Amino acid sequence: MGKLILYTAVSLDGYIAGIEDDLSWLTVPKEYEPAIEGDYIKFLESIEQVIMGNTTYRYVVNEGIENPYPEKNTYVFTRDHTLISESIHYINEDPVTFTSKLLSETTGNVWLCGGGKVNSMMAEAGLIDEIQLTAIPVTIGEGVRLFHGKGALEHYNLKDVERFGNIVKLTYIKKV
Repeated sequence: MGKLILYTAVSLDGYIAGIEDDLSWLTVPKEYEPAIEGDYIKFLESIEQVIMGNTTYRYVVNEGIENPYPEKNTYVFTRDHTLISESIHYINEDPVTFTSKLLSETTGNVWLCGGGKVNSMMAEAGLIDEIQLTAIPVTIGEGVRLFHGKGALEHYNLKDVERFGNIVKLTYIKKV
């Protein structure tokens, strides 16, 4: 069975994006860019598949990237039944049902790429096995929360802490 990993940057007050998906707050001091980039590349190498919500995917497309992870199976949850792509798998079914099936059919890691609504659905269903948060030392005040909605009570154990100057990456695994 595969493992679902939520890997994302987060502000100190729990946001993954500002108003209108603004990511201008997501800055890294130059001296730590190579380490954080290296961590990202290492993470990408550890996953086989990517799932994300349509809002997150549209943000990436608006940045000029049609297929952000061409070497991975990428699934985008959408209600639009007209979307067709050779490189992106548009999923029109219930995200939790689809993800549960995907996890049962794979032995590799699946990246929960966001956004807040999809994160919440997966958390509420108890599907998130690991959370890797890169905490950026800034508060935003409003925007897209890490988890959007009511969520669910779930306990995690701290697995690792990495420090990149003022930036901290926290890795938690689901408590069994």
